[in-house]
Amino acid sequence: MRLRQYRDGVLWETEASGADMPHYDVIAAGLGTAGSVAAITAARQGLSVLGLEQLPAMGGQGALGYVLPYYFGGSGGLYEELDETIRRQMEQGFAECVGFHPDCRLQVLEEEARKAGAEICCSARMTGVYLEGKTVRGLQWLKEGRLFSALSDVVIDCTGEAQVCVLCGCETQRGRESDGRCQPFSLPMTTYYEGKLHGQFVDSGFLDDPSPEGYSRALSGTMTGPMYLRDPFDPIDRVIAYSPRLGIREGRRIVGEENLRLRDYLEDALPGEALFYACANLDKHGSDYGEESLELQEWCCIGKMWDVRLAIPVPLGALIPKGYDGLLAAGRHLAVDHDLASAVRMKRDMQKCGEAAALAAAEAIRSGCRLKEIDVQALRAALLKSGCLDPAPVQMKRIRSREDSENPRMDWLTDPGAIQAGLLSEAPGLALFSLRRMGKKGAALLQGWSRQAPLREICALGLGMMGLPEALPQLRKMAFSRGDLYTVSSALCLLRRLGERSDLPALRTLAEQGGSSASYAGAAIRSIESRGSSEKGGDF
Repeated sequence: MRLRQYRDGVLWETEASGADMPHYDVIAAGLGTAGSVAAITAARQGLSVLGLEQLPAMGGQGALGYVLPYYFGGSGGLYEELDETIRRQMEQGFAECVGFHPDCRLQVLEEEARKAGAEICCSARMTGVYLEGKTVRGLQWLKEGRLFSALSDVVIDCTGEAQVCVLCGCETQRGRESDGRCQPFSLPMTTYYEGKLHGQFVDSGFLDDPSPEGYSRALSGTMTGPMYLRDPFDPIDRVIAYSPRLGIREGRRIVGEENLRLRDYLEDALPGEALFYACANLDKHGSDYGEESLELQEWCCIGKMWDVRLAIPVPLGALIPKGYDGLLAAGRHLAVDHDLASAVRMKRDMQKCGEAAALAAAEAIRSGCRLKEIDVQALRAALLKSGCLDPAPVQMKRIRSREDSENPRMDWLTDPGAIQAGLLSEAPGLALFSLRRMGKKGAALLQGWSRQAPLREICALGLGMMGLPEALPQLRKMAFSRGDLYTVSSALCLLRRLGERSDLPALRTLAEQGGSSASYAGAAIRSIESRGSSEKGGDF
């Protein structure tokens, strides 16, 4: 067995015997949104559980992070029971909240963890991992100036930044492909008005340097912004507290045994059977779509589908770092691409992720098998019983409110009349993606409709999304005209896929002019230059 640890930024490996170390069935590394539920779930399964947390208390963003309400996310599972307990406790003397009182949340989580039999160790900083080959055997951590170690059958990395996975040497990714930038962070704060506590946060910046120094610069820079320098004693909207930690929406993501990509979701080609569904829209927080993937541009910019909530199935393999055993990843660092990371991160869903990981660990321990060899059907049955797994979620909903009952269901279109009506609507995305899913039949419909003046431009977009070069003449007219932003930016998105070297002078002119279209033009330039002059595209 080897101990891997960083010393002064250098990775060291030393031999370790494991003698006299305590042993647990499960170690949950990180007791935030996912980790708290993971620790409680595993302990309720009768497993011996150690929970490690570097902060002074459990709960993560919903507690010490001051993110009081939920946004989207799926219903069902252990977290709903915990939420109901928190609601009852809040009635016993806590201030009324829009959402959940952070102090009450951390109190209930710790009580439920200890009641279930979990051993909780806060203010503990992880410093090393024990490995046999590529099987994780335990962790080392620092607390109050002393080093501690423990062995386990399964480690669940719930750190949010894949800290255990990185120490193990697991492959990870970060940010979008174009420039490595992640979604922006926020610095939440709690205010008091109209007799209630409210959580407030805005997009505060980008954590381009994830080192401790970079984190500190981001935190201090944000605190000097106008939102945070306001009068804290405003009689109408009084500031109660600023979060001591950044609200980071995206950081490292593991490469898993199964990986979730937006392009696969759109083609019904995601791997594996779902353990739970992440339910949210593709909310990237930012307007720089020109640097995003073509798939995300097509969904949000061309299709105007930003306000569509998706139900994204998360399989077991997305929680298992590729090539490793004895290790699960639960939280926003699971195996999704940058596009889907904007949706697979909501607190409800990350709590579901923690529950699924804990039940997977229990199944592996009881069966005496590797994590990727467990009986997935037995695991799914347990998740169905708890409500964590929805057997038949609505795949798409147009968002009107955060309450599912008020959101109209959406299904892929097959009727040509309905598709044509959709193309002429203010939100043509459902029709465009439905046509692409139809393949050659969809292309034929677009080719026929493109002869009609009202449909000429939108049909060119549809043909361009299919990679058909015949869309190029119309796309060029749209991109290099003085049309509205939607027309120009949508055409530029598709010139990124189909454009030729002859388009470069006009694209460079647009990029040099600046404005809203410049980033789209720049992305098209880079794409054309990288693939050379001979590639023309075309999927059919």
